[in-house]
Amino acid sequence: MADFSLFISSALLALALGALLGLERERSGSVKLGLRTFALVSFLGFLLSFLASSLLGFSSILLIGIGFISVVVLSVLYYYFRAMKDKSATGITTALVVPFTYLLGVLIGMQYRAEAVTSAIAVALLLVERQKVHAAVKTVTISEIVDGLIFAIIAFVVYPLLP
Repeated sequence: MADFSLFISSALLALALGALLGLERERSGSVKLGLRTFALVSFLGFLLSFLASSLLGFSSILLIGIGFISVVVLSVLYYYFRAMKDKSATGITTALVVPFTYLLGVLIGMQYRAEAVTSAIAVALLLVERQKVHAAVKTVTISEIVDGLIFAIIAFVVYPLLP
């Protein structure tokens, strides 16, 4: 019974995280993919990774990989036909978030629930704060970017090598 309750709670979490991202995309108004689509994509990733956990060896990775490739192809087709219909629609964010949502479901199915929740919240925040992100990008100077790169090199390359 414990496995079934874990399955139910994980399935609900996958649906909720997909719905969170879908809600934001639907509210943006410029896309046709919304809450239901994103919830189903996340749920698909969860189901395939849950099924893959019962398989052994290469076939489990293959199952998840086929699902990911399928979602990427559908996302590319969505972007292509949207761009053909509306020549001014050049945004690629939704086409990128769809495969990401699938991977959230995979993470949940592999029992990386905290990582999936953290990632979903970070992406939802980035999507919701679109105006502020674009405004911040316009104010950053080249010297600030260079300073950030120097800091990253010191923090993530030099510092770990020190005794």
